[in-house]
Amino acid sequence: MKKRRQYFIKPQLQFRIICLVLGLSFIFANITGGLIYLFLSSPDLFAGVQAALGLKEPIYVLLFVVIVAELIGLGMILVISLLVSHSLAGPIHRIEQLAEEIGKGDLTLGVKIRKSDEFQGLARQLDTMVNQIRSRIDSIKEVTVDLARCKKELVEINSEMGNKRLAALTGKLTEQLTVLSDLLESIKTVR
Repeated sequence: MKKRRQYFIKPQLQFRIICLVLGLSFIFANITGGLIYLFLSSPDLFAGVQAALGLKEPIYVLLFVVIVAELIGLGMILVISLLVSHSLAGPIHRIEQLAEEIGKGDLTLGVKIRKSDEFQGLARQLDTMVNQIRSRIDSIKEVTVDLARCKKELVEINSEMGNKRLAALTGKLTEQLTVLSDLLESIKTVR
């Protein structure tokens, strides 16, 4: 597999994800730094925490404050990450379900994705693909009807002429029409 040379394939989506990661890092750093600053700039608060924890050394109080600040920041990042991952995983799940149904031959479904979801382009492409497949199936159905009409005429000609070669050809045509009809019946195309 060739190495990818173009790193921005879907620039808008990638830009939003990069901004999210940078934003979360910024929030985390500021929460941690802000809480440390708050404790260091307020001697009364610092002394109160030191007394409440029973710590004699100021470095241990500072370590406690850093750990608490990091836990708060990580908690916020966890919640935001869960919301973002849900907004990505939901549309992917719906598209996977649609692909599975298409694979089973059901062409009656369309992708239902919220306008704010990230995968609108992919959903539109899948809907276009399903519509094109449906159109091709309709064309095949028309050809099948024409072939059935031709078969009927061949059967009539054969009964008049009694030609064995024509009878064999008619039999083969009947078999192929049956196979084609069965395939078309297995695909749901009515929306």
